[in-house]
Amino acid sequence: MFGVPVMCEALQALPGFDTADLSSLRLIITGASPVPVGLIRRFQARNIDLAQGYGLTEASPVASLTALAEFPR
Repeated sequence: MFGVPVMCEALQALPGFDTADLSSLRLIITGASPVPVGLIRRFQARNIDLAQGYGLTEASPVASLTALAEFPR
């Protein structure tokens, strides 16, 4: 899934986030602003990795990704 950190914050704030079946969601690529460590950890607790990406918004690609191993665990 692609999205900005604000979208991820809104998603994890929804009622039922902690009990929703998110087993098909394994990776979120986010960008446009820094990702708070607490947000990363909240998704990791659900076995979902967040990767911070960089790319040209107008073209929708990801040009560069932070290695998942570099994110806090």
